[in-house]
Amino acid sequence: MWALWLFICFLVTVVAALVLGLVAKFTQSAPVHRATEVVVLSGGLALLPLLIDRALDKPLMWIVVVLLAALLAGGVVIFVRALLDRRATGSRGGTHAGPGSSAGPTLET
Repeated sequence: MWALWLFICFLVTVVAALVLGLVAKFTQSAPVHRATEVVVLSGGLALLPLLIDRALDKPLMWIVVVLLAALLAGGVVIFVRALLDRRATGSRGGTHAGPGSSAGPTLET
């Protein structure tokens, strides 16, 4: 029964991440972008026990388990570093530059 609930949680996080990603892209909102990252990481975390359960029967699935665990660990590290960077610089706008801003590389001739 727990596997069904985790799978439903994973499916809900996929849909929520897609919707939040679109909202973050259109509104250029840093808090929505961070929420999208948290939802994606929690979806991967919900999928991990399901893959471990399957890997107990099929040893080849352990490769997928290790890859997903590495992606989750890397995602958490990147998320925490970006969060600490934003707090250290005092930036509340996040990594998104709004229209008309001068953020990012420019070509000067």
